Amino acid sequence: MYWDRRDDDSQPLPRSDQETALRTEGVLCEELPTKFTQIQVTFDVEGEIDAPRVWRAIRLGHQKYCAVSASLNAEMQHFLILNGETIPEPPEEHSS
Repeated sequence: MYWDRRDDDSQPLPRSDQETALRTEGVLCEELPTKFTQIQVTFDVEGEIDAPRVWRAIRLGHQKYCAVSASLNAEMQHFLILNGETIPEPPEEHSS
């Protein structure tokens, strides 16, 4: 299920026209203490939404809002499948 946030309300609202599945895979270090050295996160999104908007949400989640990725010392890779098609990550836009 896709969650959308309204400007006037802090509670997310479900969007019935979009579906999102999240798959994760990780590589564990064999030495103690065992820890993840690499994590791959695949977002599988179905619905009418532009790929750049999805990639922006993925980036913001990873770079700004995700306490888990901020707590892990692992290489994170993100992948996007939008309506069954693998969408490569566009270059990051920088504000001037």
